[in-house]
Amino acid sequence: MSTDTLVDAVALREEVKDKYRDVALDPHGEFHFHTGRPLAKRLGYDDTMVGPSGQVIGIDMTQEMLDKSRSTAQAMGLDQVEFREGIVEEMPVADGQVDVVISNGVINLCADKEGVFSEIWRILRPGGVLQFADIANGQPVPEAAVSNIDLWTA
Repeated sequence: MSTDTLVDAVALREEVKDKYRDVALDPHGEFHFHTGRPLAKRLGYDDTMVGPSGQVIGIDMTQEMLDKSRSTAQAMGLDQVEFREGIVEEMPVADGQVDVVISNGVINLCADKEGVFSEIWRILRPGGVLQFADIANGQPVPEAAVSNIDLWTA
């Protein structure tokens, strides 16, 4: 497998940060993806959803999303939920400490997929589970598309 990265990872990360700052500040804005409770309902959750059990660690790279997430967890009384600043390529979690990694549309926004999966395997305990929903493409991406950051973050 090639280790060449054809997209500017730093520029991509900055574009992703900008997009998710917008989501945090205006969650009902016009986005190409669904957010919040309407998304949860589309995924089969109902209004009786009370939150997770056990310890939960959320990771985000934007202060706006961390602030919003912490505020929401506090309002819901979810004392077992913690949010840490970080990126998926370098998660602030100890080796082998996680039972489940859940990612919804995060991996596709990272230029270094091998690095992301290595990091996920590092933090998962033996027998841990990865659940993710992402965009996958089985065909080569044209060079013009690879270098177009707007197509990655839309």
